[in-house]
Amino acid sequence: EGLAALRTAVKAEDMLKYDEPPGWLIPVRHALGATLMSAGRYAEAEELTQLAEELSADDDLTSQALWRSVRAKALARRSLEADAEELAREAVALLEGTDALILQADALEDMAEVLELAGGDGARKCLNEALKRLERKEDVVSVVRVRALLRDLDAALAASEG
Repeated sequence: EGLAALRTAVKAEDMLKYDEPPGWLIPVRHALGATLMSAGRYAEAEELTQLAEELSADDDLTSQALWRSVRAKALARRSLEADAEELAREAVALLEGTDALILQADALEDMAEVLELAGGDGARKCLNEALKRLERKEDVVSVVRVRALLRDLDAALAASEG
């Protein structure tokens, strides 16, 4: 039901006349991609990023970062770690110079997920950086979520060492 509503919203958004800057902060297509990832529909989410890439204006840093983050997570699940990490780092870099602290934190969380799936180091550092941004923004709900991710990461590390 939620996916159907997002698909309908994407179609409606695609029919809007483009304006500069766009009349929306984050395109619905990116929410659909993130929702597909959460639902475990990775191939579908990755396919969606192809169109998002085509439709994203070069100077629309938010859209450029969001499609990269979704695709990075999809690629990581297909064990394409190098490509996934490159895209995740690009997403973080695109948002770094903006004042969009929550989007920066989201990109850092996504990069942490990619790094963790790849079995590499750096996930903890990404989550800590995300946490700093969320605390600056006073996003209490997201702070709690990222702290839980850090605890889960610590537990997984302890289990693998023990």
